[in-house]
Amino acid sequence: STQVVCRRGDNELFWVTDGALPRMDKAPIRWRAPGVFDFETWDAEGLTISAGDTVSLTRSQGIWETDDGSEVDHTAVQRRLTALADLEAEEFDLVQPATKVMGEVLLTLPGDGDEAAPVEVGYTFHRPLTEGGQAMVVVTARDTVMSVEMTAAEEILSNPRGLLKAAEITDGGDEPPLE
Repeated sequence: STQVVCRRGDNELFWVTDGALPRMDKAPIRWRAPGVFDFETWDAEGLTISAGDTVSLTRSQGIWETDDGSEVDHTAVQRRLTALADLEAEEFDLVQPATKVMGEVLLTLPGDGDEAAPVEVGYTFHRPLTEGGQAMVVVTARDTVMSVEMTAAEEILSNPRGLLKAAEITDGGDEPPLE
């Protein structure tokens, strides 16, 4: 009623019940994690989005800001990070895309350990091969080309400058005089 098993390339053996064997008949693709790249949004230390415009942000003491100290819409940054973290692959192991690049994202995460250098993960999004098709994404941390929903890719890449707060111009000209 039990079987001895091990992972390929691993010397550790363990026992499983025979009930697990029918589940092992799934196609290998069904065992893959659907997430494009697994990370927690609060771990992000840097975010650069290049899609027409390029916006680079860093997080210092929990506050997102640009390199020049400009204000950032924190809610919009969190929405982009959440969309990136929730991005799921529809297909794997596709041919390297020959279509035009839609945009790129560079995510900076802390390295393992106290002294470790930060880890940078790059995403390159490509336009669909056909009208109404899925976008393709290549992630530096994974060795596969994946397809993702076009709306998800557009949500991540749309209007990078929208992450910045509009500068409020006040010259005092519209205010009534003090009495």
